[in-house]
Amino acid sequence: MDYGLKGKVALVTGTASQVGMGNAICLTLAKEGCDIISTDIDLEGAKKTAAAVKGLGRKAIALKANIAKSSEVDEMVKVALKEFSKIDILVNTAGLTAMAGKPFLESKQETWEKDLAVNLYGTMNCAKAVIPSMVERKYGKIINFSSIVAKLGVDLSSYSAAKAGVSAFTRA
Repeated sequence: MDYGLKGKVALVTGTASQVGMGNAICLTLAKEGCDIISTDIDLEGAKKTAAAVKGLGRKAIALKANIAKSSEVDEMVKVALKEFSKIDILVNTAGLTAMAGKPFLESKQETWEKDLAVNLYGTMNCAKAVIPSMVERKYGKIINFSSIVAKLGVDLSSYSAAKAGVSAFTRA
C-alpha cells in the first residue's frame, strides 16, 4: 500500500535499541519512503539504526539528545532542520521506567522526576521544538506513545502518571 510517505522526513526519538520500537518505526517508515532522523541519548545505538535505514536506500542521520532537556531538543531539531530543511513527522517513542516494579511507598521523588522528565516533558519538549516549522509549512504529524498503564495504574505509579500525562497532553 502507498501511505503517502515518500519524500517525507521523520524524526523518531528513542531509536538506540536494535530490538525496540524506535528502531522498528524507523525501518518501517524508511520502507515507506521516509528519510529518518534517528535520535537517542545513546548516540552509538542511534547511529546503528540510521545505518540500517541507509541500507534501505533512504537518507538518515543520527543525533544525540536527552529529550528531558529542552535545550538539547532545540539543538537536535535545529541540526535536523539544517540537514533536511523540514520535519514532516515526529514520533515520540523514547521512554523509560525508572521505578521498575517498586511499590509506591518505596519510590523516591528522584524516580518520579526521572519518569516525568523523559516520558512527559520529553514528549512535550520534542513537540514544542518541531511545531513552529510544521505550522510555518502548514503540514506536520506528531505521534506520541503512551501506555495501557496510563489507565490501569499498576505498580509503576510514576511511569503510569507520566504516561497518563502524555495521553492528556496529546488530547489537549
